[in-house]
Amino acid sequence: MGKKRYQISNDYLREIVYTSAKDGMPILLYGYLCGVNPKIQNIIINQGNLAGEKHTLSPFMVAAYNGHANVLKMLLERFKPDLENECPLYYDGMFIEGVTALWCAAGAGHLECVKVLVKAGADVNHWTQSHSTPVRAACHLGRLDIVKYLMAHGADIVLPNMYNNTCLMLAAHRGHQDVVEFLMNEGMDINMESRCGATALSYAAEGGHMEICELLINSGAVMTKNDYELTPVLLAAERAHSTTVNVFLEYPGLMTKNEKIEALELLGASVAANEKDAQSLPKAHTYLMAAMEMRHDDPDTVLRKTLDPPIAAYDNWVECQTVTEMQAIRHNVNSIYMEALAVRERILGRKFPDLVAPVIYHGAVCADHGRYDRCEDLWHHALFLRQSNGYPVTRDLQRFAQLFAQMFTIRYPLRLPNVITVLSSCVVEMARTTKRMNAIVSKGSNEDIIDEVDSNIISTLYIICLITKIMKSRKPIDQEDLKQIYKLVKEVVFLDMRLRDGQTILHLACNGALPLDEFRTRDLLGFPCPDTVKLLLHCGASTNDVDFDGNNTLHVLINNVRDPPSRHVTVTLEYVLNRLIRAGAHVDAVNDSGRTPRKSTDIKSIQNIVRSYEVREMKLACLAAHRVARSKIEYEEMVPKHLESFIEMHSANVHSHGN
Repeated sequence: MGKKRYQISNDYLREIVYTSAKDGMPILLYGYLCGVNPKIQNIIINQGNLAGEKHTLSPFMVAAYNGHANVLKMLLERFKPDLENECPLYYDGMFIEGVTALWCAAGAGHLECVKVLVKAGADVNHWTQSHSTPVRAACHLGRLDIVKYLMAHGADIVLPNMYNNTCLMLAAHRGHQDVVEFLMNEGMDINMESRCGATALSYAAEGGHMEICELLINSGAVMTKNDYELTPVLLAAERAHSTTVNVFLEYPGLMTKNEKIEALELLGASVAANEKDAQSLPKAHTYLMAAMEMRHDDPDTVLRKTLDPPIAAYDNWVECQTVTEMQAIRHNVNSIYMEALAVRERILGRKFPDLVAPVIYHGAVCADHGRYDRCEDLWHHALFLRQSNGYPVTRDLQRFAQLFAQMFTIRYPLRLPNVITVLSSCVVEMARTTKRMNAIVSKGSNEDIIDEVDSNIISTLYIICLITKIMKSRKPIDQEDLKQIYKLVKEVVFLDMRLRDGQTILHLACNGALPLDEFRTRDLLGFPCPDTVKLLLHCGASTNDVDFDGNNTLHVLINNVRDPPSRHVTVTLEYVLNRLIRAGAHVDAVNDSGRTPRKSTDIKSIQNIVRSYEVREMKLACLAAHRVARSKIEYEEMVPKHLESFIEMHSANVHSHGN
């Protein structure tokens, strides 16, 4: 009991020390620390805090992050905080590992705290895991005063991060002109390239910072291409920064005629694709027309476009080649959209990460207007582009599950081959996510990837459930489609992906408490789903796999029935229960709490149904396994391996929980 009370007291102490430091209360903080064993005072000061926080900074570091110089001074004078201690931090939407107190102070813009820490001996060039330094954090924030102070005390402004991205590039991207000017005056190379081939001019153009672009160009910045073969002006055009594009177009001798044409075309296409207001399409057409007129301004040397084959998702649209053709689409909204999407794909290339955003947006617009077939085509193209380039498609799969559910609900014709194609993408994504999970296993948990895994499993379940409903409502099913469905579902089962609580996809298909998406899926995809369970079992899903609490599929099925169960729920449960038991599920298996499926519910009617199966299905081997477990008889390496797992199934707290 004494040990337990100490642990509770210690946790409370850590929390109150952290809160006092965070809120800037040095006297209260000092009082609490003085009442602690001196051996653990510095441990508490330097230890990362509670999991409930967005970040896990130590009390010393959170004082620096929140700008409490008085707390820092007190801790430095009275105790021994570790100036170079590292903790992770969520900062401006990024997860940064290895920040120090000085990095926190600089990144949050607290000059007084920076001074206190530097005077105490903090390393001004201590970098994070991504090689970000305190001066880089100050550049991100645009705090020239902190940049100057750190530099005066030995900070290396030339040091790039792990992506070879410099302080100058960061300041240019963030639009901090005073910091850019200072760094340039300190002699930083304005044409240095990051690992992706971008320069400070590239970042300034992409951010739409016209004045910084002018400053860099006037100082000798050159028009280089990044890894996607895009120049700074094209990056500005892709983001629809028209005033920034004009800086490049009007600068004498900076661009060739072809480069100007492409910049105008991409600007027009991006303005149309983003469509921020009612004036967007007329503006877009103006830019596209200006580019077309430049192509034809010399009748002897017309600069014609080199076009790829038309894309089905864009209505097989062929880009305009003449001024007359461009004039003809001026008032046709759909034609301008298709022209814009085709132009963007031609100029940006299929590997450009942000190519698909307008494609997805226009698909959503089509769905809102009831044109589900067009939405489907556009989203399929976006999914193909993203997945073929190795980008995560978690959100794409969610969108398709919602779209298909909505189409099925309103009885809009669903093309089974298209749904199968999305299921195939689910399998590819799940396999890739498995590799990514395995790659980070030595670095601890990664919440972002775990969230992706959960989402991908749920989306895959939705798609499989929809396929069973389509198969049931549409007969006969093409045999090739059927073979492909079985093949893909078997691959899903083989991958054995688990939710963070260890549930398999079969667990989820049996789970009446599964949270459903509110966008048309709640009414359609009710669980447990008999047809989905049947298909998964047919494709080899194991009924006796357990989650991280030792629950098999029967536990999950029975435990998540709401009281009182309706007649429909009872009939569904009995059907699924029968299916699972016929497929090998043990009705007498116990979870980590020692409960069988029947004991997982307090609903008498459900208990009676399960009890009837216990009477019929209980085998002599099951009774023997229970006796071995209850009597704590040693059996490991004394019985065949397959019997070891059989006994474990009937024993509490000895389950092997898989992944």
